[in-house]
Amino acid sequence: MRMNERLRKRKERRRDAEAAAARQAAADRERRNQLVSACNGNFTPGLGIEDITPIKAAMELVPLDHILSAIRWKVCTLCCPANPTLRSWRDPRLLKAIGDYFCEAILVPSMVQAWAAAGTALGKAVERVEVSPVTNSSHRAAKRTSDAASAAGHAFGRRF
Repeated sequence: MRMNERLRKRKERRRDAEAAAARQAAADRERRNQLVSACNGNFTPGLGIEDITPIKAAMELVPLDHILSAIRWKVCTLCCPANPTLRSWRDPRLLKAIGDYFCEAILVPSMVQAWAAAGTALGKAVERVEVSPVTNSSHRAAKRTSDAASAAGHAFGRRF
């Protein structure tokens, strides 16, 4: 009885895994067709074009429309008649173009925006605060605190 239940569950899991693999294969074919259409016919059919693993890895960071634009930019002969024929999605020129386009269009502008916003709070610039001169009494208190921390560190075998 228990063995039949295990076999049934195993068969059900195998069927679910096969269905998921079929859905993934259909999605990969659809994605490959999108990528190939962006090449505008400037590709050599083969295993290098069938394997879209490098593009899937790039899609973890780069949006699909940016990838398609980079493909048109580096592969399509309508954009540049001197573009070479694509033989594989692993072509370093294509992958570098995808990375360059990602940096130009997304990464660098967001970094510039973040850097420009640094030091502002709610649209106001931060005012510079003048440091008050150190008095002898505050200097002596800081020195005592420093000496106590140093002694405690030596007592526990640590050095600061």
